[in-house]
Amino acid sequence: MSRFVQQSPGELTHDTFNDPEILRISRATTLIDDDEMTARSVAQRWAEVTLVLQDGTRLTAPPGTLLSDAEISAKFHSFADPVWGPRPASEVTALCAGFDKLDAAEFARLLDLLLTPPFPGTA
Repeated sequence: MSRFVQQSPGELTHDTFNDPEILRISRATTLIDDDEMTARSVAQRWAEVTLVLQDGTRLTAPPGTLLSDAEISAKFHSFADPVWGPRPASEVTALCAGFDKLDAAEFARLLDLLLTPPFPGTA
């Protein structure tokens, strides 16, 4: 089970993106690029999150609480399968997993999958 609260595609609606509380938190959020974290993230996907509450309380999620490859794949499929269908989404997953070893034909296939809009009812 994931250590994170994850959104599902059904939660990403117009109403959600316009919710006053979500907009308030979004506007109060500052992203900071940290050279050390950036260097680590290339190999390990590291990040650190600190929330500073109105009373000054600091809540920090330390680096190292990461999604596993299986969790990342499951999250990708939860979003991609309803749009592309499970077969094309699985093909994208497989091609991306071996991205650094793709030949020209495989790279072209990946681009075709990514750049061709899905058609309604194909999922």
